[in-house]
Amino acid sequence: MEYLVFYVYYVIALSGVLSIKQEHRQVVYKEHDIVKRQSAPPDNETTITDNHDYYTSRIISDPDGAYWNELEGHTKHTLSNDHHLRYSFVTVSFQFPFYGHLMNRFAITTQGFLYMSNFTHPDLDWTFTHYIAPLMGNFDTIGNDSHILYKDDGHSFVVEWRNVKLNDQPEKGAYTYQATLFENGTILLAYKSVPDTNISGQEWPVKVGISDAYYYDRVYFFRGYIRYIVKYHDIKLNVTDLSDNTAVVLDPLPTCNQARTCEDCTSLNIGFNCSWCHAVSRCSDGIDRHMQAWEHNGCVNNGFDTLDKCTMPPTTIQSTTTTKPTTTRMLQKTTAAPWKHSQSDAVRSSESSDSAVVAIPIAIFVVILLVLLGVWIYYARTHPNTRSGIWLIENSPRRIKEKMSEISFFKNSSKEDSVCIKSKYEAHENTSNA
Repeated sequence: MEYLVFYVYYVIALSGVLSIKQEHRQVVYKEHDIVKRQSAPPDNETTITDNHDYYTSRIISDPDGAYWNELEGHTKHTLSNDHHLRYSFVTVSFQFPFYGHLMNRFAITTQGFLYMSNFTHPDLDWTFTHYIAPLMGNFDTIGNDSHILYKDDGHSFVVEWRNVKLNDQPEKGAYTYQATLFENGTILLAYKSVPDTNISGQEWPVKVGISDAYYYDRVYFFRGYIRYIVKYHDIKLNVTDLSDNTAVVLDPLPTCNQARTCEDCTSLNIGFNCSWCHAVSRCSDGIDRHMQAWEHNGCVNNGFDTLDKCTMPPTTIQSTTTTKPTTTRMLQKTTAAPWKHSQSDAVRSSESSDSAVVAIPIAIFVVILLVLLGVWIYYARTHPNTRSGIWLIENSPRRIKEKMSEISFFKNSSKEDSVCIKSKYEAHENTSNA
């Protein structure tokens, strides 16, 4: 009996360790199948304008430095000096609308971009999405003159990467540029020194622009928790368009999620097909950071865009409305992709019947396995001269404990010997040093 109990606990402990390693460790990146309206920029003009779904962009020649915000004497960030592949979260004094979503907390990185999400993960590839990148690259602040400075005046927040160099290409020279976020959602990227635009992206991707995504969470049996990160929009600007004394202005276009009431939502006449959903009290076109809640609360079928339905009870709306075209079809098309959408925490219980169908055969298999294991142990103990009996004697619980005690990991190891798995990114709390 001692053998059976020991091996059962051993199998359970091993499976528990494997499940812990799986849980909250997997992140899957996906592209959303969405068509962007974009026109080619005109040639031979000082100002180049490009229209996108969520923003318009202008590349401006700025020889007088009118778009440059001088930060001499302002706050130096903790990432200044001797940092590479680091980030630090900051909280600004106002709500900044990014793709229509209000936020006042994001991360500054040494790689020349702002990470616009609170979700971090050891395996997270930051460069995929959720960024504002004046010039993303393999930069660091290791040089004595390299600094990251910032200023918050209550209506705008400016970050400057000053004299930063490429970690793998220091011969390119020192780069100095800024990103300014305004209270109205405008994003200003200003460049004072861009010595070379031929930057290698082998160590870190080189990007200029912005991007956003939504999350989709799902719990799989045996595989644990998986978060899907689906990029639904980005603006990619050409690095070769950058030079000394240039600026890029990104002006936000109206979005559905900026409407806070049903009346405001149904009266919108913008480039998106906006709908109001009573279940979540939100206006959306179905594609934004709250997409999972939008789908799982039935808003794909129960959203509406006419003012007369704002005062109707939700039950009446559910029976009278029909699925809207455009965005809804796009979502259904995305659903047909190899990956599957998940259930939110509020409705995961609806999958209990499906889980039971899978769990019952597994439970039967485990019981049969335990019975066979018990029969084998009984046979081995009653026939000690057989192969099974000899193996069981050599691998008895006492022998296994002795072997384990000989391994240095199970001895009285110091904290230095207990090595934790860490990401290549190291987070730091931001303490301002004037």
